[in-house]
Amino acid sequence: ANIHHAKALLVLNVSFNRIKEISPSLFTQLKYMQHLDLSNNLIEYIPPQIRRLQQLKSLNISYNPLQHDQFRSLSGLTELESLNIAHTQRGISNIPSEFDKLVNLTEIDLSYNKLTRVPEPIYRLEKLKRAKFSHNEISEMSSLTECWTELITLNLTENKLTDIPTCICKLTKLKRLYLNGNNVTFEGVPSAIGKLQNLEVFMAARNKLTCIPDSLCRCSNLRQMDLSSNQLVTLPPSIWELKNLKNLNTDDNPNLAMPEKPPAEVKGSGAEFYNVDFSLYNQRKVAGLKPAQETMPQKDKEAEKRKNYPLRLCVDTTA
Repeated sequence: ANIHHAKALLVLNVSFNRIKEISPSLFTQLKYMQHLDLSNNLIEYIPPQIRRLQQLKSLNISYNPLQHDQFRSLSGLTELESLNIAHTQRGISNIPSEFDKLVNLTEIDLSYNKLTRVPEPIYRLEKLKRAKFSHNEISEMSSLTECWTELITLNLTENKLTDIPTCICKLTKLKRLYLNGNNVTFEGVPSAIGKLQNLEVFMAARNKLTCIPDSLCRCSNLRQMDLSSNQLVTLPPSIWELKNLKNLNTDDNPNLAMPEKPPAEVKGSGAEFYNVDFSLYNQRKVAGLKPAQETMPQKDKEAEKRKNYPLRLCVDTTA
């Protein structure tokens, strides 16, 4: 009870206890709090006084058996940047429409819930950088996905997606895309995915992919790709052009035949090999040798000297 007197408290973490209820006075007294973690407790009810925490930046109430309608008061936390409400029995019917008032939210975790789709108010959070919807029942994504222009990480692991919506290809800042444990097919990967030039991680294990589109191999910054436990038959030859790819997992694809790796380019066998400049200087350059100063042939030297001789006019005066 003495915690109510710590009015200057900025951080409060009471996670992993057996707390069943929160006193409303906690929120009225600790009005300067910026980080609150109530996760992994037995809380069913969030007092509406939580809206008093006007300076709160991060709130974690995940893994609590919250009752159906518990989040309307959260829309008043306009300074909130991070919200974790994973495993709180959320569905489409109990995500309030006022959620789009959390205009400063950059990170949200709605994993381990009962969502069949992403709630529309979440799409209107234009500052989102990290969005986690793993372990739900999401079968499709709205075209409003393109509103997340700042998004860096999108986690849709363990859902019911059969395709990747084309609008995701407009998220040009996206670096990490997690699609493990869905039903995505080759036809479900948009050809425009190559526009994600900042993409570094593509995780699509446990799907129904027979191949990946050649356009995915145009994401030149890819560092990690997991295609394990699919139905892969082959991969596009351009997979070898991903020079930054450090980790490619294709385990548990028994019918996979990898494309032949192109031979390494031999020095001097490229376009320069067919040059028409046969000067010693250029030939040494093509061969990878240090260019040497060319020496001019003797006959050319004499011709050059004659160019510099003064012109003499001889007249026969004996005639």
